[in-house]
Amino acid sequence: MAEKNLPNSIEAKRLMIEPNHPKLSIRRQCDLIGLNRSSFYWQPASESPLNLARMRLINEEYTRAPFYGYRKMTAQLRNPHGYLVNHKRVARLMGIMGHLFAATNDCCPSTAPQIPLLAAGFED
Repeated sequence: MAEKNLPNSIEAKRLMIEPNHPKLSIRRQCDLIGLNRSSFYWQPASESPLNLARMRLINEEYTRAPFYGYRKMTAQLRNPHGYLVNHKRVARLMGIMGHLFAATNDCCPSTAPQIPLLAAGFED
């Protein structure tokens, strides 16, 4: 079998392995497919109960003030609630929940001078 005909993604390779195969062990199947056994057994870690509680608080504050970014949200969690929380953790949790996005600054016009297009009337 040619190497380039095999699927490249780990998820596709993981689906190809049959754990209850009568003749091929998991070790042999992983060798044949070219998948590390640790990649086969790996499972993503779930969020800790402390992070889930913080996510609940962030969600409550976000429903009150959806225009807050991670900096103001961090200050909001620190001052009234008294949580010791890092701004990087708040940004990560807000990103997981989908509350973090890049806001455009289109409320203020540009202060740069507008330069007219001088070659507008010319033809090639």
